[in-house]
Amino acid sequence: VGYSHAFDESVKQMTSLPVMLSSLQQLTLVAPLYDLRPETKNKVLVITVNSDTFDDDQLVPKGLPKDSIRIVGMQKTSFGGWVTGGRSFCRFEVDAYDKASVEEGLESLYGEVKQQIESIESGGAAKVVCLVLECAEMPAYSNGLRRRFKLPVYDTMTAISFLQAGAGFGFSSSFMM
Repeated sequence: VGYSHAFDESVKQMTSLPVMLSSLQQLTLVAPLYDLRPETKNKVLVITVNSDTFDDDQLVPKGLPKDSIRIVGMQKTSFGGWVTGGRSFCRFEVDAYDKASVEEGLESLYGEVKQQIESIESGGAAKVVCLVLECAEMPAYSNGLRRRFKLPVYDTMTAISFLQAGAGFGFSSSFMM
């Protein structure tokens, strides 16, 4: 779904509804919230299943400080290897007939994210302020990442919730008519 960002302009011309085809579009909202100016040394980790196929120029919204965004690929983890093979983690370890369990996927994801955060924050030079998950396979892991790293996590579900809240679907306000 993250790679769908390339089609935003075309889809916008087809509808009067708001268009957000990629969780990556949230980077334009996140940047000012977390002050990504170079002097702050704040960093956003963009987690993607495969950073080898991730085209920064096409997928990261224009005008953002690129040195404040680190693209982290999962292709070398068991999670990434499984998903790039066209499969998904949808069963618990007790039900898995192979190593593709939610537990295994989550632990491999945690390990890579932890390593990247430690690399960025070593010596106090910079700080990771949030995670943006590019892949539509990843929202199932967002709460685990939030809990493990005590960081805000933005994914396709937070993008959908943002658009729904603006349109008033399923939400109430303090003023009812």
